[in-house]
Amino acid sequence: MDASVRSTDTSAKSKNLSYLDGAAYKSALFSRNVDIGPLTPAPYNEPSFLDKTATRVSIPKKLESSLNHAVAIRNSAPNEATYHLVIPFFITEWLVGMPQLRFGLSIQWKTEPLESRGQETRSLSMPKPDITIGFNWRSLIEDHCYSPQLIGPQYVFPISGDFETALPFFSLEVKLDGTEQQARMQNLHTAALMLRNLRLVFQNAHGSTDEFDTKVRVLTATMTRDQVDVYGHWTHCSSTDSAIWYEHFLMYSWSLLGGKEEFYRVRKGLEAFCSWIAEENHAWIVSSLGKMGIASSM
Repeated sequence: MDASVRSTDTSAKSKNLSYLDGAAYKSALFSRNVDIGPLTPAPYNEPSFLDKTATRVSIPKKLESSLNHAVAIRNSAPNEATYHLVIPFFITEWLVGMPQLRFGLSIQWKTEPLESRGQETRSLSMPKPDITIGFNWRSLIEDHCYSPQLIGPQYVFPISGDFETALPFFSLEVKLDGTEQQARMQNLHTAALMLRNLRLVFQNAHGSTDEFDTKVRVLTATMTRDQVDVYGHWTHCSSTDSAIWYEHFLMYSWSLLGGKEEFYRVRKGLEAFCSWIAEENHAWIVSSLGKMGIASSM
């Protein structure tokens, strides 16, 4: 065989897989114990606000300009990059008012990859979510001085070059119509990494992960021109071989075909979901950091 052909073949085999690789990407996720099909934990820590998300809403006047802009973008965006301009209305406008949280926009992650346990051993491209939400590191350390070294900075700060956004728990992918399944596949990988990192903190602090597993710890969202879906992500330990599996299920879905009121309802719903999952995680993370003995009085 010609040397140039061998080189090309080797390069193809070693190429990182992305969501664009379709079936091979799904196989690679499954090889890393990321379940492709949905599975709802029973019971789970269901948020109390879910039954209120469909109620009638009143749009504040101060948001009318931003809302009109988002509707116009949704109706006329010629490509995915332009459609990303709806993100401020739906998320970042309220997120900047939460000092305990931080976010990154389309920034490549750099964290330890998931280990493959199956036949598909090719590496997965690191996530680059359209938006990643995590904790402001200062909100976790409070009046103490914490070192992430015992956990590993690559787990605490997975966003490349960002040492302030700690332990992400929410990601969003924005796509045009017909590609929502690609967004879901991207989110499955991102969610598994977020779960892995959070679970590692819990395990290092408590030993057992019984109280961590089977509860929603991470959220992802997909947004297209027509709808927004929020997924809950959780872990469970296999009773047969003790393998850790990363599971997900659809928690809520909104249509964007109902006009301005529906747009505002989606905004409020995403804010409620983000606030809920942040509250679910914040207290145990702070206590876990203290229990690991990596805090000292300033």
